Amino acid sequence: MSPNSSKPIEDDPKDGRINIFVMVAIIIWLLYAVVLINSIPTWQDRGIFGDMFGAINAFFTILALGGAIYAVLLQRKELLLQRKEMRYQLEEQKRSANAQQLMAELSAVGTIVEALTSDLEKQHDYAMAKWRKPPEDVGGSFENDYKENVNRRREYLEKLQMLVAESEESRTQEKA
Repeated sequence: MSPNSSKPIEDDPKDGRINIFVMVAIIIWLLYAVVLINSIPTWQDRGIFGDMFGAINAFFTILALGGAIYAVLLQRKELLLQRKEMRYQLEEQKRSANAQQLMAELSAVGTIVEALTSDLEKQHDYAMAKWRKPPEDVGGSFENDYKENVNRRREYLEKLQMLVAESEESRTQEKA
């Protein structure tokens, strides 16, 4: 099991084929040795026979080196692609974070607008209730309530201006 997941790692079906190939190669090599020992009687003749394959041995060595170099080049290419993908993902995360921040700011603005609208509706309802009464019943409390509502609206607008200023400041810092 891998340390990051609870699922067992599934075996690659190609692993079994590679194991079989290696076992067959070892068996062929052992059979070749047995046949060689039985068919060539002296060590000197066996040495001469082995020297015939020196060029082929060098050829396969060069092929193995070329395969190793090719594998390194493939890994380099994959690493470059992986870095490019990671940069792209980082940019996407930044865009997503900026969008979330903007949505939060817009939500805060919406809340402030709703509060202002609610205050204005309450003030309107209060004023309508007061003005429907005879003029002598309208007292100083209406004027005080009106001033309180105006002050509340100013506070909400100041909060809104602060949020917008903070948002603009954070965007300029991100661009820099």
